[in-house]
Amino acid sequence: MVVSRGAQAGNSIYLGKRVSHVRILHILNDGPRDDAGQIMAAHMKQHEVAVIDLSAGSISYAELVDKIEHHDQVICW
Repeated sequence: MVVSRGAQAGNSIYLGKRVSHVRILHILNDGPRDDAGQIMAAHMKQHEVAVIDLSAGSISYAELVDKIEHHDQVICW
């Protein structure tokens, strides 16, 4: 399962230069967790977030590598 949510306009973080949003990929190894869901919800308020649930088995290795390469941050749970 892959879920994407857009970032709100006008929000930014400081990483040495102004960034309008960061593309964050959350990879769930064992399915959804409450603590991960809370952090993802917070990220979705300011950033573009995609979630991949590996326990669903619906993504190929090539697709996973492509998603990792196209995101600024990757968080594995």
